[in-house]
Amino acid sequence: MGKNYYLLKCTAFLFLVVFLLSSCEKERDKYYDLPDWIRGNAWEIMEEEGNFSIFLKGIELCGYKDMVAGKGIITIFAPDDDAFKAYFQQNGISSIEDMDQEEILKLIGFHLVYYSYNKEMLLDYKPYGEVTSYRYRGIYNKFRTRSQDPFSYVVDENTEGNPTRKVYHRERYIPTFSSYFFVDFSMDANENYEFFFPKSQWPDVNNPVVNIANAQMVGDEIITNNGYLFQVDQVLIPLETMHTVLKENNDYSIFLSQYDRYMVLEYDPDLTASYGDNIYDSLFLIKHSSNLLNIASEWTTDQITSLATLASYTYWLFAPNNDAMNNFFSNNWGPGGYGTFDDVDILAMNRFLYGHSWNNDIQLFPEFITGNFLNTTSSSVGQIDFDPYDTDLHEITANGTLYGLKEPFESYYFKGALKPMYIYKNMRYFLWLVQRGSSTIELSIASTEGMSAFIPDNDLLTNPNGGYNGKYFVWEGEPESISDNKLMSYDVQTEESSNPTASEANRLLNNHVGYYMAQSNDGRYKAYRTLNSFQYLLMDTQDQRLMSTEIFNTGNNTDNIPVYERTQVQGEGLGTESFVLSKNNTGGGSLIGPELDSWFNALVFNDIYRYGESFDNGNGGIESPYTLFRSIISSSTDYLVEEPYFDFTLMSRTIVLVPTRQALENGMGTLIEMTPVEDGDSQDVVAAKKAYYNEYLKRYFVNVYSSGSLAVDYPFPGSVGAPQSMVTFYRRDDRSYQRFTLVDTGTGLQITDDKNNTVNVVGFFPNIYVDGAIYLIDGLLEIVE
Repeated sequence: MGKNYYLLKCTAFLFLVVFLLSSCEKERDKYYDLPDWIRGNAWEIMEEEGNFSIFLKGIELCGYKDMVAGKGIITIFAPDDDAFKAYFQQNGISSIEDMDQEEILKLIGFHLVYYSYNKEMLLDYKPYGEVTSYRYRGIYNKFRTRSQDPFSYVVDENTEGNPTRKVYHRERYIPTFSSYFFVDFSMDANENYEFFFPKSQWPDVNNPVVNIANAQMVGDEIITNNGYLFQVDQVLIPLETMHTVLKENNDYSIFLSQYDRYMVLEYDPDLTASYGDNIYDSLFLIKHSSNLLNIASEWTTDQITSLATLASYTYWLFAPNNDAMNNFFSNNWGPGGYGTFDDVDILAMNRFLYGHSWNNDIQLFPEFITGNFLNTTSSSVGQIDFDPYDTDLHEITANGTLYGLKEPFESYYFKGALKPMYIYKNMRYFLWLVQRGSSTIELSIASTEGMSAFIPDNDLLTNPNGGYNGKYFVWEGEPESISDNKLMSYDVQTEESSNPTASEANRLLNNHVGYYMAQSNDGRYKAYRTLNSFQYLLMDTQDQRLMSTEIFNTGNNTDNIPVYERTQVQGEGLGTESFVLSKNNTGGGSLIGPELDSWFNALVFNDIYRYGESFDNGNGGIESPYTLFRSIISSSTDYLVEEPYFDFTLMSRTIVLVPTRQALENGMGTLIEMTPVEDGDSQDVVAAKKAYYNEYLKRYFVNVYSSGSLAVDYPFPGSVGAPQSMVTFYRRDDRSYQRFTLVDTGTGLQITDDKNNTVNVVGFFPNIYVDGAIYLIDGLLEIVE
């Protein structure tokens, strides 16, 4: 009985479990049952309506019936039969069955959107959800459709043998236009929308509305059991890429042919695995290299998971027409030595094209250009400045906004101080050197007002007798792409060539560009501050020479000084000036290199000279103007200075004020206020004399970093402005540092000491070194303790 009782209990328990599960299943079914007011799937609803027969036939011909009939989540924009008949009439089509299969797939697929979007989402899609704050509504306005072009076949001219590649084309995105967008940007929806879609109209209603590409919505959304269905008043016209639009318009053939110089065919293993016909198939994507927009790509990013980017990121392309391109060539590249467009250096052409391409998160409506939206319509390479209504071409394309131009943009590259290297064929080597460095520095120079550029021509840049730091440059042939650098740095010592490093390129560029500082009283000399800190250039306008501080410090040896000439092509609107540097008449001339020596090494161990100046040693000979001062500060039997020499200047930038020979000889008694070290002096006496002498000399050493505006620039006549304080390394009894006053008279510099003695700075240009500068003065300086 116990056994039967146990079996009875188990049977009852199992019956109870089945009953409970059955009840739960019924409750769950009731919860997930579709409401009665949902009429069915999208196919059933359109079939029931009775006026979508052409659209349904097209869906069937495409093989999408099952998906529309409930086997896929989908948003549908459905034109009725009248809309299709109007489309057929406009395009000379008798019926949808007579269309090419590929065209049907392209057309019908443009009306079928992945996933499910209701009207509110189309008005203001929020890819990051409600929790994220969005600055503007309606900017995420692109949605992925099933419209797609078939494979195409393109010859790969960048690969040996020019193989034909099989190119995959991605599915199109369709743009929507929300009234919220126009409200948030305070723009006229009618004017801006109908500018791009003149055969369509913006709805004349006060309620929130959204147009789908070229069509209006008709009525409200219809909820289906597999998504949303919207009726639209026109057949949606599939948008083409910018590349296709330009290719079909012969007026822009020059621009497109130059743009396609940067076309690359990129193998895509993922697409090949997913869509290749067999294991031997390879699929490629058309791209454009070197920072140019991928105008042949249907998507603005290859990241399929980047929903926000795909929904908003868009290209802006401004294509000058053939007349505009020819005019630009005639005024620039032609006089610059180029014969044809294809002859223009590939890097120079890249900068031109880059100045005509932008990207943004919104379509560029005309009111953005004509209104006060400069923050939206400007970029790092220039500013959009044209009349959008005076264009023969303006379209919203599959990948952005395209405008045709009657005149090219004058981007900063072709407007600033570096303009000649993008124009002149005989300066293009320097462009390749610049490209090896920072593009940010290049663009910053190109876009900055008041710059002066000294651009070496090709012969100077590759001059074996020039160069700098034991190197010169070698041109090894014509580049096939921007990454194919042919300008190599040749090391004379190792006899090896290599690509210039980024730091090397940046230093050289910064050495050859600067700001005008001052001009000598007689007008012969001009000083420029380069973009390398505390590096300066001296221009000799009489002999047409330009020299760095390194060359200036060698004196009157002119073998390595390049000559300059103001270029015919000047940047406009930025107050810049440009010069070309060339070899001198003896075939010499070096690049503008930095002075790498320190003022201490130069002053103590080397003979320093000054270009354009000669100094008598008192015996009819020529000497360095610092010879006597050097003998005073050097370790000798008469004058001893403690070692390490001038350790008080360590970690500081220093200006050394050196009295001339005549000043030293005339005031020797004032300067030397102690007797020389004598044989009988004790160690304490010798140490005391050394310490005293060291302290005395500190009044001639100025701490640049403690001297106000001198911490930015070394002073030149005409550049100082108001009197400046010069803080020396000498400490008074109260422990404060001795100060002198620097005065700029406009024609020269003067220094006044504590006793109101005034000395003059000799000459216009000082000897400048990596860590300081040496100025000649014509008198001695006194102090009051």
